[in-house]
Amino acid sequence: METEKQVTTKSNIKLPPRIEGYGEVKPFAGAFAAKPQGKKYAPGKGSCPPGTVKVLGSIAEAVEKTGLKDGMTISFHHHLRDGDYVLNCVMDEIARLGIKNLTICASSLTNAHEPLLEHIKSGVVTELQTSGLRGGIARAVSRQGILKKPVIFRTHGGRARAIEAGEVKIDVAFVAAPVSD
Repeated sequence: METEKQVTTKSNIKLPPRIEGYGEVKPFAGAFAAKPQGKKYAPGKGSCPPGTVKVLGSIAEAVEKTGLKDGMTISFHHHLRDGDYVLNCVMDEIARLGIKNLTICASSLTNAHEPLLEHIKSGVVTELQTSGLRGGIARAVSRQGILKKPVIFRTHGGRARAIEAGEVKIDVAFVAAPVSD
């Protein structure tokens, strides 16, 4: 049986050409080696007529209104750092609604997000894409192998670039906001 050729980096490190759950391996070739191609990805425009009530009664109602389904990608931002319980509250409601096989594309996952471990173990969350992974989640992923697919790490700016380039499609984003208009 013939094996696939390995990819060799500038540092002469041999890598497989493809990683299951990740895809094609493209070693970093330099800051400007990859030329942008295609068009920017952006969602369609919408509107909200005057008088429309936008305030919902619960996180569960908000999740239901988004149309979130099994297998989608959801996003969170970590601007509250270790004080962020938005992700935990939203994930508890998603689990209660029976939605599974989600990818979380979060700015960073910290000690505050350790309740996420139960949602990973139960299959609510099956993939993580982030710029940082700390504490119990990091230990469980690296030492216990609780995810079947590798975590995809991107820099904070690399996350935005991947979203804009359409490499990551966010189906629903949940953001902590004190007010909205």
